[in-house]
Amino acid sequence: MVKQGLTCVWRARIDMVDQQPQSSSSIWYGWARTSRANSQLVNCDDVNSAKAGIQDSAYWLPRGAGCSYGDAALSDGGRLLRPQFPSEIVASSNPNSVRVPASMPLGELLARLSLEELTLPVVPGVLAATVGGMVAADVHGKNHQRSGSFGNWVEAIKLMPPDGEYRWCTRESDRELFEGTIGGMGLTGIILEIDLRVVRRSDSLAQVHVEATDSIAQTLDRLEKSSRTADHSSAWLDLALNSPSLGRGVVIGGFLQSVEKETVSQLWEPRSGPVFPPMPVPGESMIRLHNSFYHGFARLLPVVRRWPLEKLLFPLEAWRDWRNVYGKSGFYQHQCLIPESVRVAGLESILKMIKECQISPTLAVLKMMGEGNGGLSFPAPGVTLSLDFRNQAGVLQLLNNLNALVAEFGGRVYLAKDSTLTAGLFQKMYPQLDQFLELRRRIDPGGRIRSDLSSRLGM
Repeated sequence: MVKQGLTCVWRARIDMVDQQPQSSSSIWYGWARTSRANSQLVNCDDVNSAKAGIQDSAYWLPRGAGCSYGDAALSDGGRLLRPQFPSEIVASSNPNSVRVPASMPLGELLARLSLEELTLPVVPGVLAATVGGMVAADVHGKNHQRSGSFGNWVEAIKLMPPDGEYRWCTRESDRELFEGTIGGMGLTGIILEIDLRVVRRSDSLAQVHVEATDSIAQTLDRLEKSSRTADHSSAWLDLALNSPSLGRGVVIGGFLQSVEKETVSQLWEPRSGPVFPPMPVPGESMIRLHNSFYHGFARLLPVVRRWPLEKLLFPLEAWRDWRNVYGKSGFYQHQCLIPESVRVAGLESILKMIKECQISPTLAVLKMMGEGNGGLSFPAPGVTLSLDFRNQAGVLQLLNNLNALVAEFGGRVYLAKDSTLTAGLFQKMYPQLDQFLELRRRIDPGGRIRSDLSSRLGM
């Protein structure tokens, strides 16, 4: 199953993601580069070093590849414990599952599984994310209505809580700890290994339907229809302030193809494209120009196309470190969920608020969502809207207003992307918070697992 050199190549890529000095005390950033903290990083090569890292710390936090956009993977003044266990995949007790170290990045895992004619049923859009981080954030993809989130496919978690004694937890054994760890943002302990269910891999090319729409109502209608038929669906929205129709978009539905017998043994290793070239930070005129071209080309090009699978699943990986477009000041992402019953009114209110604030998002993506896992896990029936904003005057006030609006509609904000939510709104958005806090008090009575996110939100 192991391709020679694959482990060291992907380990180097993870180090490039967290390309910050590993001294006794360093400044660490969230993925979007707008949250920062002064922490000590300790690489844990095995269970014993992880246990020692816990015992020697007043307070600490697990950290994977640092792909959380805000402050979920930061702990100011604390210790960041980063598992770096041997990259080995073994069979679990279930013949349809594999046992994977938490430190393995998604890109490496997909490549290794492909050699066994296998793949993951759910993936996020970032190849550098580690398996442990994907469990902690309960990540989702463009197929949530069909396949759920990452946690739906987790069978067992080997966890080291603050007492330093690792244990395996499942839905049958230690169910509360198992469910609290999925979506728990690393606040239940260090994830060491995971048993994951896997599925047969598809071809490395997908059939894709691309349709341009003229309004937010039409975008929603086409996206809903695509989500019922396509394997993976999403919609890009034009939210430039001077757009001819705010909310017009491009709906993309991808259909996976059965793999050809003669190619099943070939490696499928999705990887990032070239380094993003230097360019000005996008302002209103550049956003408007980009959106006009993108929407126009969607109308001109064929509706049915053949895409490499990584283009469908990981569109942002077309450029290595695309975050450079925002420069040193970084950006903010606001990802919210609007419940099914109020999705039209909720989205229209969000678009109206953005227009009134006169700040265009640089990127807006809409997806349909199905049933969630509860707890602090983000998904629930409805639609999720992801908005990227460059770091500029007025953005923080807009984000605060958006948070309040989402709470008013009974929605929620994704903790893995958040850096602005208040404790009061957080409690309103996540009704099962009290159960999670009780779990935290039981396994960590001293409050030693601490992130800047947990401190900000009163966890």
